[in-house]
Amino acid sequence: MGQEKQSWLRNVFDSEYFVFWMALTCLSRYKEKAIHQYLCYKIYQTKREEAVVYYPQLFHLMMVEEGDLWNRPIFRMLHKISRNDRHFATVLSMYSLSVSDSYKIGQAKEKTKYKICLEFSRIIAHPALPCIKPRHHKTQRTIYTKFLQMTYGSKVGLSPSIEHMLSQQKQFYSLAESQARRKQEAKYSVTSALASMLSGLAAVADLHQHTYLLDVSLSNRIYPTKKVLYKHQGDAVERKIAKESPEASFINKLNFISNSLISIPRHMREQAFITELNLLNLYLPHTVCLSMFCPGSAHMSILKVSVDLSKTLDSATRAPFMLVYEVAKESDVLQKLQLTDLPASKEKASLHFTDKKQETKERVFKTAIKILGGLKELDSSAHVDMDILSIKTRVIKKIYCMHTPQYIVPANAKYVDEWKVAVEAVRKKSKYRSLEGWGVGSLIIKTGSDMKQEQLASQILGIIESIWAQEKTGLFLNPYKTMVTGRSSGMIETIQGAKSIHQIKKHLKERGGGQSIMDYFIENWESTIEEARETFFKSLVAYSLVSYILQIKDRHNGNILIGSKGELFHIDFGFVLGAHPGFYSVESAPFKFSIEYAEVAGKDRMGRFKSEFLKGFLSLRKNMDHIIILVESVAKSGGILSITHASVHSLRERFQPGLTIEEFSENVSDIVDRGMKNVFTDIYDSLQYYTQGYCK
Repeated sequence: MGQEKQSWLRNVFDSEYFVFWMALTCLSRYKEKAIHQYLCYKIYQTKREEAVVYYPQLFHLMMVEEGDLWNRPIFRMLHKISRNDRHFATVLSMYSLSVSDSYKIGQAKEKTKYKICLEFSRIIAHPALPCIKPRHHKTQRTIYTKFLQMTYGSKVGLSPSIEHMLSQQKQFYSLAESQARRKQEAKYSVTSALASMLSGLAAVADLHQHTYLLDVSLSNRIYPTKKVLYKHQGDAVERKIAKESPEASFINKLNFISNSLISIPRHMREQAFITELNLLNLYLPHTVCLSMFCPGSAHMSILKVSVDLSKTLDSATRAPFMLVYEVAKESDVLQKLQLTDLPASKEKASLHFTDKKQETKERVFKTAIKILGGLKELDSSAHVDMDILSIKTRVIKKIYCMHTPQYIVPANAKYVDEWKVAVEAVRKKSKYRSLEGWGVGSLIIKTGSDMKQEQLASQILGIIESIWAQEKTGLFLNPYKTMVTGRSSGMIETIQGAKSIHQIKKHLKERGGGQSIMDYFIENWESTIEEARETFFKSLVAYSLVSYILQIKDRHNGNILIGSKGELFHIDFGFVLGAHPGFYSVESAPFKFSIEYAEVAGKDRMGRFKSEFLKGFLSLRKNMDHIIILVESVAKSGGILSITHASVHSLRERFQPGLTIEEFSENVSDIVDRGMKNVFTDIYDSLQYYTQGYCK
């Protein structure tokens, strides 16, 4: 690397205007290990919180670094962060396990990546280890080493404090003292000295130290190396993660519930679901924290699952469900509960019978689940001559009779109001309500589908929302968090107070009268109708633009929602950036549009649609590198099958960087016209109506 280029890069890295997406760009563009080494060190020192947010991009960039796992600077940085944050370690290890499923072990290159993913998960899930202090090794100074130090330091213009920086870097990449093994005495040659001089790292003040920064291949001795040859090795790694992390163990239980409901008839799933949740509550409260969904920096512990409010969701082939749970601040929760749960002496007699009754219920629940588990194993055998289904039915009904939900949200109620009432009902019944930070949370548990591209889409939507807020365009989105929890599972943040257009139309149809979206607006926002329509219009423009840029497909009334203030927003981003359901894409329109949308927005607002669309597009075009690098980083490793280099190229082409403002404006006008007049939107709605039952 040229000296001028090296000096320029260092000035850029140290600039106050250097933001994180620029770091991703440099990590993606430059392959030199020296640049990666320095960047990772700077990220750890100054942008650690952003590294936690952009961990999918960092992981995929790590996958294309050369050398063994411990020789990859991004891995060592992520490992260092995870040792100080075990919640982040769980998230990282589960994401790596999910990426491993994208590689075919029959091909040599992909087999290597598969092994790296599993090794990454296994190491990151290892308990945190203390860090040793940098040691100063005494080496015999020769005329050559003195010459190397003097000339190498002067050529790159290093400051006198370089030895202190090297000491910090060595501590950053150091190992655990209790686990690290003694290394053999290193032998140096002229070749290795010249290689270190050309590496562009720093002055060779200590050859032992410099060699450690360049090559830490012996570092992995603290972790036993295993030969991964078969796909089922992923199951062993998954069990290892669950063993090391209570959060991963809890998530595995949730995924098991979702998978176990698939084999149960749909009319009985709710009963089986209630039985499974009652068993889950036997393991709670516990210091389990779903850190990605914690408010702010405070970690929360799950106290109890609300069986009454949790519910299964409609799906043609899978069994997702919404989980509602009680939480409180994490610090000393179990100790406080042990003190508060002890009954006073005068209450012991009255509570004795209740405790016995509850204990009997718990034994019955455990027995029933064991029976169901055994029946699932028998069900997989083709040589069992018995009516498994009838036995399952009797067991589930027996348990269901022991627990009937006492609070059920009416189907035709306004969800935002009912949610507040439901939370208050949970508070009144909860014995944990006096704990600090008590609250009620909710998540959607989803299995059987690759959640990585949905997480990527949610991440990009969050970036677009921040760009529009900074540019003050007036457009807004409603992004939600998504977390990959396994090879084919994930958790999704719920947005309270929202209903899908399918639910709205179904309710209006059952009630009788008008069945349009405008009728729903008049019914719910009669006094503030214009404000709600303006909110709807702004969000309509925003999601139309995002749908075009990200090529979001599978748009129907089941995954388009209207919020509590009249805002429209989309969910379920399983098909983005060129992917589509089926072997042929019916949805050729640039974005989803309906005549009912225009009716709600009104004639005057629709006259502003193109100008608002153009304003939002221009602001994103100005920041397109920030958006593109998120996708480009992921595409490099091939870890998400639907995200390829062609996807990145098409994404860049949609921003039309080579056009002038006038030419770009004409192109945007054409996009809007095609979106509003495309007949394939109605065709896809009809297809969803006849195949899945979603209202048109």
